Amino acid sequence: MEIKIDEDIGLLLAHPTGVFDMKLAEEILHFIEVWEVVRQEGFNRYCDLTGLDSIRLSASEIRQISMRRRMFNPNQVPVRTAFLADTPIAFATVAIYQDLLNSPRITVRAFRNIAEASGWLRIEPRKLRG
Repeated sequence: MEIKIDEDIGLLLAHPTGVFDMKLAEEILHFIEVWEVVRQEGFNRYCDLTGLDSIRLSASEIRQISMRRRMFNPNQVPVRTAFLADTPIAFATVAIYQDLLNSPRITVRAFRNIAEASGWLRIEPRKLRG
């Protein structure tokens, strides 16, 4: 998995591959939480799910992830999280996460193409490619 922060544009870029399970989710969550403490001015997030072989998260695990994100608030900076979801399962997983998150600080949306995601994030599409 590739995950990094582009500090010039204030954006986290994640391009997970293989199986998206709780272990992978924990890695991403840890990275985000560390950077939320370090970068107090906030940053948007982009997660490209098109490189996944499968998603293996239970409803309970998605609930756990969303609660963790909602509760971890080192700052009050509003951020956007865009997911590029190219399969019905990926799109539905993001929709469930979005519904459960219910955060006044974090807005989540799933997109079927990179142009829509980049427009919503106000970032050039080329900046989102891995």
